[in-house]
Amino acid sequence: MLAPAALLSLLALCQQAQAWFVLQQTPLISQRIDPIVNPGQEAAHVHSFVGVNTIQKTTSLSTLESAECTGSGVAVDKSAYWAPTLYAFDPAKKEFKKLKNTFTNTYYFNRLGPNQKSQKIQAYPKGLRFLSGESKATDFTADTRQQISFECLLDVGQGSIKYQTLPSTYDNCKLGLRLQIHLKSCYDGKPLDMNASDHSAHMAWAGAENNGDCDPKFPVRLPSQFHEWVFDVQNLAPGSQLVLSNGDTVGYTFHVDFISAWDTTVLANAMNDASCNDAGFDRAKCAPLKPHLQDDATKSACPAKTILSVTEEIEGPMKGLPGCNRILNGPNVGQDTPNACAPPLTAKYASNTDTAPVTNTWMPAPTTANAMLRRHKRETYTVIDAAITPPPEA
Repeated sequence: MLAPAALLSLLALCQQAQAWFVLQQTPLISQRIDPIVNPGQEAAHVHSFVGVNTIQKTTSLSTLESAECTGSGVAVDKSAYWAPTLYAFDPAKKEFKKLKNTFTNTYYFNRLGPNQKSQKIQAYPKGLRFLSGESKATDFTADTRQQISFECLLDVGQGSIKYQTLPSTYDNCKLGLRLQIHLKSCYDGKPLDMNASDHSAHMAWAGAENNGDCDPKFPVRLPSQFHEWVFDVQNLAPGSQLVLSNGDTVGYTFHVDFISAWDTTVLANAMNDASCNDAGFDRAKCAPLKPHLQDDATKSACPAKTILSVTEEIEGPMKGLPGCNRILNGPNVGQDTPNACAPPLTAKYASNTDTAPVTNTWMPAPTTANAMLRRHKRETYTVIDAAITPPPEA
């Protein structure tokens, strides 16, 4: 069943935004850690990381600020960003294969609700950490349904198809499958508790895609991040099913974790400076960012300097997802191998296989928001519930 194209096009988003820019992040590493949810120990499932090269099982603000490099392209952004890794399950062989994170785009929007236009966007407090999305969800919530989507990137010049769930077929996604989410942007303003068990309690969304007002309980408006995590879904075994690293084949649990270590003065200026209006992919237009921009060669050199905290089989083919995760939903529940914990390996994955230089063919650097839209062709997308109806054939 086709749903109405209820999600806003990027044109509408840009019109509501003032200052905005995009970090074209270089993939750093994939490993089973989560320094927010599972500090100091292995995490429940594998994540893909972008940002600084010092991400470890135990990660503090000083850990991030001491980083030698970042893949974000902005030297004063020492933040860490991560999301669950995407796998493919081959039901014929009952094997899992890790999919390559080809690139990640992180949008920073100045987005204010209709009753908060007089406010300024505040920089993230140093060390602020939070999640957006529900990592243990069994269905979309009213919030996550408005913030999460999945987009099949067709061939060059052919646009894309957007889904509410992970698609069941993806052969026509020649440029990859994009996992998308808006991060929470309203902060309660209370002092940070680094030992809190719920690191998202101090943050909230500002309505659908952060286009509304902040709730009075969360009065401080922070940047509105929008994430695009793109994975290569080509050349998979026939009938393979996409599955997040925690076993979710639908996408209910897609989430992003973030720890901020921005230079707060630079970020605050970039989110409120008129020179950054519609900077988009041309970040050099944004005067506060321009002195701190790094070239592609500098970004591409960073992954090799990232050290693994956990050495284990994560690539595949393998019989079970790392962390003993089983398939949670969809047609292959119970078809994967139970209790298939991969034994630790010594240094086999001491370097990240996602880090080969990638040309971002889907996102060439346009000079205006309208040019980006012409390349995206996102004005005409439809939303498909892939759990009900498979997408059209290419």
